[in-house]
Amino acid sequence: MTMPAIPSSAVSPSFHTVATVVAAGDPRRCGARGSVIELRDSEVDYSTAPAHLCFWVPLSGGITVSPRKGQAYGVAGERLTISPPGSVWRGAWRGRMSTMMLEIHPAVLDELAPGRVVYPNRGELLIAEDATLRHSILALQHSLALSTPDDGLFAGHIARAVAWHYLRRYCSTRVADDDRRKLTPAQLKRALELIDARLADKLALDELAELLDLSVATFCRRFKHSVGLPPYQYVLRTRIERAKAQLARHERSLSEIAQALGFYDQSQFSNAFRRIVGISPREYRRRLQS
Repeated sequence: MTMPAIPSSAVSPSFHTVATVVAAGDPRRCGARGSVIELRDSEVDYSTAPAHLCFWVPLSGGITVSPRKGQAYGVAGERLTISPPGSVWRGAWRGRMSTMMLEIHPAVLDELAPGRVVYPNRGELLIAEDATLRHSILALQHSLALSTPDDGLFAGHIARAVAWHYLRRYCSTRVADDDRRKLTPAQLKRALELIDARLADKLALDELAELLDLSVATFCRRFKHSVGLPPYQYVLRTRIERAKAQLARHERSLSEIAQALGFYDQSQFSNAFRRIVGISPREYRRRLQS
């Protein structure tokens, strides 16, 4: 039996052999969706036609994939699977695997590479061992595990970095890498004011881009050229600077500061603070006292 084509996503949680464990992001808003997917032993053929560029990175276990045409192949460990938009795959798999899936909206590809993109492997599934793609996507998986409040910004940034690398390394196209323009002073002021006002909230990239009437990709490029950091890194560092000021006043506990600045918990706040400042927030406060 052949399952019906899946119109908007590479997998569906309604299928008994596929289950979505956790997911975040909206391809229409931030350009990407990250999901942890459990693939279970399949007794039926599947037919998929994903609308998005999709990457699967194995987390544990492994499967043997059997396409309708061609030889069977294994997916596990360092091997990741890539399917371009519009690719059609038919076949089945054996085994069980937990995998991180990243879906990238076609609009992101259009923004990064105007014009026709020629995908590798005749537009069919591609199996690759690529450390850059793997570690970038696993960073998003780590973010999902923490349920970070800025996952929309982070997912959008990761999606564009992954898409950029994929287009340059595997595809034949002219990548739009010559735009070095910055935001105007007025645009930058409006963006920074919104970030400052929403520092403790989930702020999606599309909200910032729409504020300035720019595409998300254009906003990300020009914002980075303007301040030297991608949006999500700027937000994180701004939170840490705000935390320094609150630590100096000794009015709030570490957990209260973490909550007020939008961190998931005190542990996530402490880890981020130590990574950027070099010492823990507790030690930072102690040094201020001495």
